[in-house]
Amino acid sequence: MKARTVKATVAKNAGRKEEASEKTELAPLEAQYAIDIDWLEGKGRSFTSMVIGRLGPNYQPPPEAPKKPETKADKKPASKQLAKKTTKPSKGDPWDLLVNKASKEDGYITLETPLLEAVFRVLLANRNQPMSLTHVMEALAKWGIGPGNARNVNKELLQLLVSKDQFYGIRVVG
Repeated sequence: MKARTVKATVAKNAGRKEEASEKTELAPLEAQYAIDIDWLEGKGRSFTSMVIGRLGPNYQPPPEAPKKPETKADKKPASKQLAKKTTKPSKGDPWDLLVNKASKEDGYITLETPLLEAVFRVLLANRNQPMSLTHVMEALAKWGIGPGNARNVNKELLQLLVSKDQFYGIRVVG
């Protein structure tokens, strides 16, 4: 019985080695990349929440106050409730805040930012317009990430990272 167990384990491990040795097919270096919002939401991730999470402390929406139970005395006619809702100033679109303000501030991308997170932030700041890895590298270089900088990153490394992305939804487009 021991011999069968050992053989089964060896066969199982050999199969894992074959799987591990399979190469990931890489897109051409000049392929265009963007965030696949449908893919993200299909995986149960909220794109809006992901954007808000990258706004930084200066642009986070205020925390919601805990709601107390409503009584009959608290209820107002629907017309007064609607008037109250429409006179409040809008907080602004999170993506506009990110593109126009948060992404321009120090600390949006740092040397400590994980590389795939940095690529995701570059794509967000570019309004998710398709970008080649060359353009992503140029954007990262402005934050001190790239060849010859503190984090020696090249296009081949970025190409490998984005090809294996299973969290941010970074995909080849067009």
